[in-house]
Amino acid sequence: MPTTEAEMNTALAEVLDGMRRRWTAFGEPTRGFTGSAKRPDVLVVEQGVAPVVVETEFLPAVTVEQDALSRLGERLSVDGAEVLAVVAARVPERFRRVSQAKLRAELRTARDLEYALFSGETAGSAQRFPPSGWLTGGMGAFANIIHKAAVPESAVDAAVRHLESGVSAAANILGEAVEFRPDTGAYISEALKQEDGLQTRRMAMAIVANAFVFQENLAGSFGIRGAARLRNDANNLIPSDVADEWKKILDINYWPIFDIAREIVISIPTSWAVRILDRLSRTALDLIAEGVTRSHDLSGTVFQRLVADRKFLATFYTRPSAASLLAALAIPEREDWGDAGRVKEFAIADFACGTGTLLSAAYQRIGQMHEQAGGDSETLHPHMMEHALIGMDVMPSAVHLTASMIASAHPESTFEGTRLYTLPYGRQPAQDYALGSLDLLSEDHAIQPLFRTSAPVRVEGGGSQEVRQVLELQPESCDLVIMNPPFTRPTNHGGVRANVPNPAFAAFGTSKDDQDAMAKIAKELGRATCANGNAGIASHFTALADKMVKQDGTVALVLPMVALQGMSWQKMRAMFARRYQDIIVVTIAGAKSHDKSFSADTGIGELLLVARKRESETLHNRGLFVSLRQRPRNTIEASEIGEAVRKAISQGPRRIEDGPYGGSPLFFGDEQVGEVLDCPLPSGGQWGVAGILDLSVAQTAYALACGRLEFSAELPSVSIPISRLGDIASMGFLARDINEGAGRGAFDIHPPYHPVPDIPSLWNHDARRERAMIVEPDGEASIRIGKETRAKEILNTRSHAHHNAEFRFNSQSLAVAYTERITLGGRAWPNVVFENPAHEIAFTLWGNSTLGGLCYWWRSTKQDAGRGAISFTSANDLPTLDVRALEEAQLDAARRVFDALKSKPMRPFNEAVGDPIREDLDRALLVDVLGFDASIMGALETLRRKLCAEPSIHGGKKPREGV
Repeated sequence: MPTTEAEMNTALAEVLDGMRRRWTAFGEPTRGFTGSAKRPDVLVVEQGVAPVVVETEFLPAVTVEQDALSRLGERLSVDGAEVLAVVAARVPERFRRVSQAKLRAELRTARDLEYALFSGETAGSAQRFPPSGWLTGGMGAFANIIHKAAVPESAVDAAVRHLESGVSAAANILGEAVEFRPDTGAYISEALKQEDGLQTRRMAMAIVANAFVFQENLAGSFGIRGAARLRNDANNLIPSDVADEWKKILDINYWPIFDIAREIVISIPTSWAVRILDRLSRTALDLIAEGVTRSHDLSGTVFQRLVADRKFLATFYTRPSAASLLAALAIPEREDWGDAGRVKEFAIADFACGTGTLLSAAYQRIGQMHEQAGGDSETLHPHMMEHALIGMDVMPSAVHLTASMIASAHPESTFEGTRLYTLPYGRQPAQDYALGSLDLLSEDHAIQPLFRTSAPVRVEGGGSQEVRQVLELQPESCDLVIMNPPFTRPTNHGGVRANVPNPAFAAFGTSKDDQDAMAKIAKELGRATCANGNAGIASHFTALADKMVKQDGTVALVLPMVALQGMSWQKMRAMFARRYQDIIVVTIAGAKSHDKSFSADTGIGELLLVARKRESETLHNRGLFVSLRQRPRNTIEASEIGEAVRKAISQGPRRIEDGPYGGSPLFFGDEQVGEVLDCPLPSGGQWGVAGILDLSVAQTAYALACGRLEFSAELPSVSIPISRLGDIASMGFLARDINEGAGRGAFDIHPPYHPVPDIPSLWNHDARRERAMIVEPDGEASIRIGKETRAKEILNTRSHAHHNAEFRFNSQSLAVAYTERITLGGRAWPNVVFENPAHEIAFTLWGNSTLGGLCYWWRSTKQDAGRGAISFTSANDLPTLDVRALEEAQLDAARRVFDALKSKPMRPFNEAVGDPIREDLDRALLVDVLGFDASIMGALETLRRKLCAEPSIHGGKKPREGV
């Protein structure tokens, strides 16, 4: 007999029931809703969170969505709980034919369940997730969405309101204390390593409120009393009593949470401390009443909301959605996650833990995997806290937040230690220097964590004494290293940090001498690694991840997008290409810089990188490049995107060599959220697929760089002579060699002093002057006294052709400028030197054509909105027309085309569509000079439209009429 829906519901409930220890799933429950004869198909309940109803129907399932909506706002007859979340599930028709004996096993292995989440108080106000279409996945993803749906947004909002209200009120009281006793602010500022101010005071009060929450969790264990039992006859909390109770907790451990909170409390004058403790203890009770201690999702979300509020924490942090996506990609489903011993051995480290979002996301995913495989994550929690979760930072508040986040996974489960450390930073008492966790790059890293978050070891004998704990962490000891390291660069070329000698080491008010000394140490520590000073200390943290991860372990990083293409990141790319496998790179094809970021407030394009360390090196490696259309909007969407990427991997994604067909699409319901492309990873050179919306353009660009025109599926591939720019020409000199101070430069550059300068220069950008291929020099160079010999050497590299070092696609027109007199190039327009003057002209035509612009865009960094940059050194690798292959007749034709178009202004490159001069240039170059058939012009027009539609080209800027 065919399986009925009632039998399916019973089996589905039984499978779900075994996928999370804290919940109970009922199939076809006998008691339904208050005042209604209706019953849920499946009901999932868990103490402390909202119930979730599952409505099922076999495909075509024409009524399941309406059934799901009708359940919203109903109240369960058993306890009166309101239904605020319903999952509608469409069950494949094949399950009708599965026998009862095999039904549960088939459900556990199914990958084709279709489902959607509906949340709200009524059908009319419901939110659908996804907005249209259906999610598709297995029981793990299905259980995950039920788990997340059990924490209504209203509960999160209420808890956040209570926390913010209490902390803000307490911060105002602290402000009164600081005004009366300024030393109070100084004490707290020193404890937190933050300048005194409203933000620091709010963070201090949040730390105290958090300690009260954990005190209530511990009350009744180890003889610990809750705050209510500490109140005196006047119903006040005396600061010394609270400090003493927290000292008892420190004897257990919990140092990252309680030591700094205790230090804050004893720093506040008593009369103000009494008021603060009263307010924050009541805030903690409000949070507990809201269910913060009963659901790790609610507790973690409240902390994340706190971090996201810029009133509390002035620092960059990883967005929770990005953390969930990175964790989903770094920790795939495996059969052995149900093995408690395997989970306990899984060491996860974050050496720049910040707010703890990444470490918490990884830990939550491990816990979910373990429970979905039938385990009990709560029983493992003490061991995981004490041994498996490793976090380090130089900010005490960061380690406190990290401890709070991961301890919140099971807030009622106690533990007796952690591997979370605040590390010393800057000049030390013995006149040496500490660089935080980067000291682990040393072969002999005897690091002593600070007492603030690390328990001192007590030694008996000859009197009790405290001995600093030495951090013991061996190389290749971590299964997963997951980090969003700081991106600060030691080099300083202006901007908001222009007055800071060495921004990478300027924390805590270090002096210039200290910054220089620390930079020198960092350079030495990174010498034999993938680190590069010009890349910034993020490359040092990448080297640290490589050192600490096990063979077959995984590295998961948030890095600046420039890491894929910048020359200073070359050693890092080579390391991953040779020594890692299963490489996944995720970028966002956003129009604005902040749209391309996975962190909050960095304002630059970023990437997610996941890679598994291999036991032996390889010379022919490949990676999976994921291009998202936008950042995941929430953690559920992030998890689903992770599932979609894994599905694409299992099905075999399209390769970049396959032709201009685009990548394998990623869908979220009916919405395409991105594409996936499998690409080779050169051990040297750039990784080009970064922030690209239409991956067919990447395939065309890749083919062009390999010497093939592949515009579309309809046209055959055609050969075209392409070479590296460095093989057909040479670059002039760096701008620093030309005019930098301190005795390095040979010239002074200034506005023209003479009507006909002896040494004209093209130094800066002015888009209004740079519309036509012929560009007038903007300055004059004069030789410095004593630099005559060096000047002659530089002058020998003057040229007509100049390469655009930073091409602002949405305001500038030219990738190559041509000066009628040989001119000294500069910072914005370095010289490109050819032996044959005719080659300069052909190169100028190519560089400003659509195909030349495509090559520039393909090889340029795309970190900033609407702009591509190709450094002086990277320019040598720019794919360009091999002008040496052109015959004399073709060079003559190029001269005629150039003469006809050289003074005609072109629109900015993002407006190439509809620009008659660019179109004339393309046709003349491809047909008249290179001899291609005119039939390819239609395909070129399509390519031109695709390029102009790329967010990294237009940067969100709408095309203008005219020039």
